[in-house]
Amino acid sequence: MDEFKQVRLRNQVPPLLGLIDLAVRFQSLNKEITGYAQDSIWYINKYLPEITDLAVYFPDSRTGRLELTIDAIKNRRLAGTRLFRVQEGMPWDVYLSGFSQMIPDLSAEPDFQAGDSPGSATGSYFCIPVEQSNLKRVGVIALYSKEVQFFDEHTCIILGKLSTLLGIGLETYYSLKEAIEKSFRDELTGAYNRRFFNEQYDHEVYRHKRYKSPFSVLMLDIDHFKKLNDTYGHAIGDVVLRHVSRTINENIRKSDLMSRYGGEEFIVFLPDTSRSNARLVAEKIRAGIEKLTDSGIQELVILENKVTVSIGIGSYPEHAEDKQELIEAADRNLYRAKHNGRNQVIDQ
Repeated sequence: MDEFKQVRLRNQVPPLLGLIDLAVRFQSLNKEITGYAQDSIWYINKYLPEITDLAVYFPDSRTGRLELTIDAIKNRRLAGTRLFRVQEGMPWDVYLSGFSQMIPDLSAEPDFQAGDSPGSATGSYFCIPVEQSNLKRVGVIALYSKEVQFFDEHTCIILGKLSTLLGIGLETYYSLKEAIEKSFRDELTGAYNRRFFNEQYDHEVYRHKRYKSPFSVLMLDIDHFKKLNDTYGHAIGDVVLRHVSRTINENIRKSDLMSRYGGEEFIVFLPDTSRSNARLVAEKIRAGIEKLTDSGIQELVILENKVTVSIGIGSYPEHAEDKQELIEAADRNLYRAKHNGRNQVIDQ
């Protein structure tokens, strides 16, 4: 083996051993998703310092679009150019295709630019997908070096192993997150369970009272639900519960908290919401549920009567200042709504 190859082989040993350190870092169970990106940057900075710019992208769970999660761009002339843009640049192409892409010499690529003039970027550029064991793509790593043709076969192998480790780490993260999320959810409706609601409610009440912000609680109960179950069976009752839960969610904000409180009863916490605004939300929910039987849902066609709910409101500070007394105020208003004929909102 000639001297050049021996030196090259010795230079590859530290990055390969460093992957063991990276794997250990990825095993942390209390890590946020950005922590995986930060650990990847740590590895690059320590073992591949010739890579001067690095960006890690993860897809947004709601939109599916690729989002820049974290970057370590030192050469700001490159920041914001097509090299690192999403939805149109190479990271997006790699994410869609699942195949790595490389530009060995940026000066030979007139479509890419750094600054104002095409072809002004020099060096090399490499993008690699991040995949889980089931080959589901969960991210992209984009890397830039000032050295032309820096990303040779050996370097790409190392980066491939980095990508694999990151994919395994993210798979663990998503599996753990899903397990935790399931423990907080009602299995039938997908709404948060009562235990989770109580924990969040305690925290939110403390925060709102500290900053003297208004908030409200809605207590909802499905009207004549026992009769519905007795008449059509529990399977149809379950369908009604799921659609009521979904309708509530569709009519509240992401910052609001909805829980199945027990049986056919739901509770909604509305942060930074006055009594009058809480009533608007409650009326919107009530009207949406009343329309369920007319919305073309096949399982509900057999119902002779509309699905309706009664709703009681408790608002801070009008109805109560104590957190439990506020829920009790909402519950009393729910009882009044039932007593007054159902399918209505009460905020007395």
